[in-house]
Amino acid sequence: MHRLRRTAILVAFLGLVGLCAARPLGASAATVYPQGIEPGNIVAGIAPGSDAGSCCWASKRAVFTVVPPPGADTILIDLFIPAYAVVGRPQSFVVTLAGAPAQTRCCFGAGSHRLALTIPPLLRSRPLRIMLSAAYTFVPARVGIGSDSRHLSVLLRGVGYLNMTTGERYDGASLLTNSPTGTRLSLALALLGGLLALVLARQRAAYGFVALLAAAPFALYYSTHGTTVTLSKTVLIGVAIGLALRGLRAFPKPGRTFWWLFAAKGLLVGSMLLSALHALNVHAAARETLKDVEFLATLAVAYFAYRADPDERLVRFTLAAMTCLVAVLALLQEVAGAPESLALLGHSIARIAGPLEGPNQLGAYLGIMVPSIAAFVALRPAFGFERIALALGALATLLTFSRGGIAGLALAFAIVLLLRGHRERVRGIALAAGIGFIVLFGIACAAMTGHAPGASRIFGANADAYNGGLGTRAELWNGAYTLWREHPLVGVGPGNFELEISRFAPGVRTHANSEYFQVLSEQGLLGEVLLLGLVALSAAVFVRNCDEPLPLAGFTVAIVLIFHQIVDTLWIYPKVGITWWVLIAIAAAATDRAQGKRA
Repeated sequence: MHRLRRTAILVAFLGLVGLCAARPLGASAATVYPQGIEPGNIVAGIAPGSDAGSCCWASKRAVFTVVPPPGADTILIDLFIPAYAVVGRPQSFVVTLAGAPAQTRCCFGAGSHRLALTIPPLLRSRPLRIMLSAAYTFVPARVGIGSDSRHLSVLLRGVGYLNMTTGERYDGASLLTNSPTGTRLSLALALLGGLLALVLARQRAAYGFVALLAAAPFALYYSTHGTTVTLSKTVLIGVAIGLALRGLRAFPKPGRTFWWLFAAKGLLVGSMLLSALHALNVHAAARETLKDVEFLATLAVAYFAYRADPDERLVRFTLAAMTCLVAVLALLQEVAGAPESLALLGHSIARIAGPLEGPNQLGAYLGIMVPSIAAFVALRPAFGFERIALALGALATLLTFSRGGIAGLALAFAIVLLLRGHRERVRGIALAAGIGFIVLFGIACAAMTGHAPGASRIFGANADAYNGGLGTRAELWNGAYTLWREHPLVGVGPGNFELEISRFAPGVRTHANSEYFQVLSEQGLLGEVLLLGLVALSAAVFVRNCDEPLPLAGFTVAIVLIFHQIVDTLWIYPKVGITWWVLIAIAAAATDRAQGKRA
């Protein structure tokens, strides 16, 4: 009877996760509109697409209405310009918000762009009539693309919002719908997920890390008071309470691996608190610091869940099931439409993201999940389900067109194959990885400081010098260096890079495109040293136990992210960060368990 009850609760929780993964209510694969713009709010000049890749052509003047959420003071308009739409001349725009003075933005080449526009105080939280006027148009038939004779300007992808004071984003607040009713439903489902996680963890500790892994890729954002309530947060709290109700006697004493990792992450959080004391934007600093406190709590909760109930088969099933689910949702975007595109040979190529924030984030997520499955397949008899997950995960990674994600996955497969049955090679691989990191990180530092301006091209560069509020890697890295020099020891404060970078790169508002340079600018030398210590330790603690699947998985994904985060900022995204810390936690628990048996 108890087993039946636990199974029913687990099925209910996974069903909730499936609902979170579902397409937005009322969405149609045949007609796609810009994200955040309801079809009935389009006044003129916007044509829907048949998929997200063809969504949504704007004419010379596009007019639509939106309602900014409470607290938003900036509207973000996402655009994509194919190479054939600019024809060698930069595009520019004049934007009018509900009759307020016009705001001009220029100059844009081919690629993805984001217009950040200030909402006048008197117009906030009210319906806004937006007029977007482009400087130039083109006629597809005249440039040799079909027979379409319309005058078109750019592809309008969607609309999001930002609070410049707190740094809070409101991009597509709910996976269900953008309406207030849907947002409240998201909150209700997130709270229900937390309650189910509590019951599951109370019934069986192993269900705790299952719930954490299952909830990680899905958010159900509910914005309130400068922060968000998400499914991952409520599930974390629910699992923690459920485990606590089991009593302290249910948990073995934590081992050295846990304490090393917990101390290293705790010190990094401490450096964030120190940097936050003088941050210009305290709200943003508090938000980012609390996010890392959540990661620290995730490490502890997932570790104790696995130590109390070390079910390897359940780990394997969860990894394979979640990889298949996320990969299938991402691959469906090849048909239903992807959120981003890549300009290639004059054509718009879809970059899939699934339920993650973007293609790079999906590449990082699969760079954690797929190598973990590969570690089990290398050291244990494989399930057919795992082979399917490996194939789907690898295919989805390729279709993200994330260079860091693809290179990371190739590196992970190489590590697993080299260590399969050859544990003695692990120290050599760790040494080679360390030397390789020092070389690549040194080149990146030379590019950041301006001593080797062209070195950033090794890691990928954008031909558009502005890139529509996203910035080039060279521009962002140099901005991080300039910000760091203002406060060398403790940086400008967590979460403040995105708000400060526009002082050196006008119009740019994004992260540093490197975890190491983001931390350097925001937490100074102190934070940088602690970060480098944490990433080195996250691989080193598993070196002696790579003959077991979970320690091998922990070692492999740690190496992959050590390199990937030279060129991307990934831990700031909770869906990636939580997944990584859950995997590292259960790998640490398996390591401590194995070392306890030997002792």
